[in-house]
Amino acid sequence: MVDQSVPAAIKGYAWLPDLRRAAGELPVPMRVMGRPAVGVCGTEATEFFYGDGHLERHTALPHPVVATLFGKGAVHTLDAEAHRARKALFVSLLMDDGFETVAELAGEAFDRAADSWRGGPPVTLFDESAKVIARAVTR
Repeated sequence: MVDQSVPAAIKGYAWLPDLRRAAGELPVPMRVMGRPAVGVCGTEATEFFYGDGHLERHTALPHPVVATLFGKGAVHTLDAEAHRARKALFVSLLMDDGFETVAELAGEAFDRAADSWRGGPPVTLFDESAKVIARAVTR
């Protein structure tokens, strides 16, 4: 089985749909970053993915992804009750007009932060972004 890490990096989001079309829209077994994976799509796949008890999130993502994209302890890496509780917090923020409100607050927070970064010492974007998003969400 061919590792799909390089094709995914080169093609970006188009990579998996292209791979699935080539496989006749069936689930596609593969390796990503050396680990076994399966590419799926559709209503049933979504229900399975988001349903309780089907996946172990704490082992699902490779360390480099967790360390650089989500951060340790992110909702994407939690299982069972810890995942349900954290996810409920995020979902409640996004109900009704919550999505627009959070997006507006985050935009304002990033604008203020970027102004403070200009002309100063270098910043670590991941760390600073986490702080900015936390400020926006807690508002």
